[in-house]
Amino acid sequence: MKHHLIAAIGFLLQLNSIALAEGDATKGATIFKKCVACHDATNAKNKTGPHLLGIVGRNISSDPDYKFSAPMLEYEKLNETWHEEKLDTYFFFFFKIFTSTQMAFGPLRNGEDRSHLIPYLKTLPTT
Repeated sequence: MKHHLIAAIGFLLQLNSIALAEGDATKGATIFKKCVACHDATNAKNKTGPHLLGIVGRNISSDPDYKFSAPMLEYEKLNETWHEEKLDTYFFFFFKIFTSTQMAFGPLRNGEDRSHLIPYLKTLPTT
């Protein structure tokens, strides 16, 4: 059932997402500042949340050194990677998909913020 919900949400978001338009990675770095309390973007060091180095293109829940929540582990079973559309969906619908997973500043309802944050995440090096 959850897999159908995730697919439906992704489809709806793809229909009218402005976050997939070219954004400004520099503005995204500023937006990311509220994420650094829980996520590291400069070292492969996990905090409360997993590090985000190489997040774009990385398999979901794939960091063996981080204890992901049960909903995230279920999501990972789809054998998918974090790509622009999936990140956009995740940031927008976070609490509807992962009710028992916590993210202090999610969801990001502002499409313009997502349009800048995702290009910033694409600039992060891989581990």
